[in-house]
Amino acid sequence: REARLLARQVARLRAEGKGPQAEALVDRMARERGNTRAGLRARVMQAQRAVGKRKGDEAKAQFDAVLKAPGKSRGQLAEKALAQYGLGRLALAQKEYANAILAFRKTVADYADVAEREEDIADVIREIPRNIPGFDRVEVLVIDDGSRDRTVEVARAAEQPTAEVEGPP
Repeated sequence: REARLLARQVARLRAEGKGPQAEALVDRMARERGNTRAGLRARVMQAQRAVGKRKGDEAKAQFDAVLKAPGKSRGQLAEKALAQYGLGRLALAQKEYANAILAFRKTVADYADVAEREEDIADVIREIPRNIPGFDRVEVLVIDDGSRDRTVEVARAAEQPTAEVEGPP
């Protein structure tokens, strides 16, 4: 809950034009919450900020720190999946396609049990590139493993032509 609250507070501050306060909140949460889910979410947000500022090395270091953090709770694994996904997006931005594929493959292989992703599944589906040099096609498959939130509904609404959502209708 604290991780979601953080994301909402940061989004609200940014929408109000209070970017510096939003970034200060993220930085404070990263320091104070350590390896809790909220702390890991804050570090993912710091890494995403570094990507936006074209600081690839800094972003990679932040994503790697999240991945190396101890803990295997469901929430911590969810944040680690976001970090792994972030590494894939960073590799795509740097046109390192082989590294991107490896990062995305690792996201699926290592974090397939992560559920309850209502707040970001649509962005994940939309941001997966549909054309990657060296590949004939890219398919997206979302498998519902019993999410109790609106993950399946949100995923279906975000479907791209090659996205398929498996789960109860």
